[in-house]
Amino acid sequence: MKKFIKTIAVTVMMALSLSLVGCTTYTKNGSVIQDVKFDVSYTVNGETTTVNSTLSLYKTFAPKTCDRVINLIKEGFYNDTALVLSKQQDYIVVGGFDYASDYTQKAYTGEGLKGEFTSAGRESKLNVQIGALVMLREFDSEEGDAKYDTAKASFAIVLADTSVFDSDKFCVFGLMDMDSVEALQQAFIDNSANGDYYRAKYVGDRVDGVLTTNNAFDYYFDADKEYYNLVDGDYEKMVYANEGDPDYDKYQKFNDAKNMQDVFVLPNTIFKVKAELANGQIKK
Repeated sequence: MKKFIKTIAVTVMMALSLSLVGCTTYTKNGSVIQDVKFDVSYTVNGETTTVNSTLSLYKTFAPKTCDRVINLIKEGFYNDTALVLSKQQDYIVVGGFDYASDYTQKAYTGEGLKGEFTSAGRESKLNVQIGALVMLREFDSEEGDAKYDTAKASFAIVLADTSVFDSDKFCVFGLMDMDSVEALQQAFIDNSANGDYYRAKYVGDRVDGVLTTNNAFDYYFDADKEYYNLVDGDYEKMVYANEGDPDYDKYQKFNDAKNMQDVFVLPNTIFKVKAELANGQIKK
């Protein structure tokens, strides 16, 4: 992950397409599998490269979650969403943020999903591992099972053996093969740029437990985890050691965020999502 942390300041446009691969399913490892085409395209100096991969959704193990994701792909929900990286740099978020408005949350008006994992009453069958697809939900260790049925639309692609997720407390509903995970990471690595500073965002305060855009701000960090503000095009080191320092409150917000979905590392150029149906029609 030390190498991967240097992949954040990306100066390319990525387009991600999701489409159902045919209408047929098959059985593997005790589950009915629905494959989803997952293509990541990025353009550098006018030249476009595409990483072609497949997400395997385990419908028997997590039927409601898989059906939700499949229906959202068909409806085009993942169009015009931006990819972001977790604060811990151990997973990518798909479907959580709007492309057009600089990483504001993408609204989903449907109901929350019943948690399909052991702690919520359905035995977890897949483990958290590199390439695992994890349905995101509200998470607060102080509230426990009150958050189990809050997953809606966004999901994570796990990038590290160690992860903030616990397969008994989060729904692991599918897998990306290792070659594709490595290719996706390499795409980030190959296109990192803009010097030694990486952009992150505190996406907003929570009001009654609900994430808002109130007091959202960007900050920057380097490989030594020194923190900076960008002021008139220059990176100025934060001053936050003592209460009363000018950056103290800002530092406390992003460093002490209890919810792992409050802070994200961002590419300098947005990774934009596009979804396609199997027959080639594009939802607009």
